[in-house]
Amino acid sequence: MKTINYILQLMGFLNVADFFGKYHPLFGSIFASSLTFGIFSGFIETHSGISMLLWVFFAAGTLVDLGVGLYANLVYLDGKFESDRFFRGIFKPFVMFSVIFLTNTFKRGLETSAITPDWIKDMGVGTVATIHYSFVLTIGIFILLSIAENMAKMEIRAAVTLTKILNMKIKKIEKLNDENDLNNAA
Repeated sequence: MKTINYILQLMGFLNVADFFGKYHPLFGSIFASSLTFGIFSGFIETHSGISMLLWVFFAAGTLVDLGVGLYANLVYLDGKFESDRFFRGIFKPFVMFSVIFLTNTFKRGLETSAITPDWIKDMGVGTVATIHYSFVLTIGIFILLSIAENMAKMEIRAAVTLTKILNMKIKKIEKLNDENDLNNAA
C-alpha cells in the first residue's frame, strides 16, 4: 500500500482515498459490478462475435419496435390486441439472434480446426464470417425498418416517405423476379 500511495503522491494525490474522492467507500461494490458486467459482456461478445454495444442496440431496438408497434396499433389506430402478431414480434428477434450465435460458432470452429492447407481453412472462415456479419447487418436494418413501418402507421412524415420508397423498391425487385421466373419456365 505504501508503494501505491507513493506513486499517487507523485501524481498529486494524497492517498487512495483522495484518488477516488468522496466515493471511495463505494469502490468495492463498483468494482464487483464492473467485474460482473465485464465477465457477462466478455462471454456474450466471445460467443456471439459482436460487441456488447451492438447487442444493446438490438435489444433496445427490439423493445422500441414492440412498444411503437403496440402504441401504433392499439392507441393510435384504436385496433385490438393481436397476440399472434405480438408473439411473432418477440419470437422473430430470438430466431435471428440464434442465427448470430450459430454462425459465430461455425466460424470459431473453423478457426480452431485442423483443416489443411491453410488457404482452404481461411476461405471457409471468410465465407462463414461474411454470412455472420451479413446476418448482423440484416437484423439491424430490419429492426430499424420495422420501427419506421410502425411509425408510418402513425403518419409520421419521414417514416411514411421511407416506407413508400422501400415499397417501390420491393415491387421492382418482385417484378424482376417474376420476369426471371417466366423466362426460366419458357
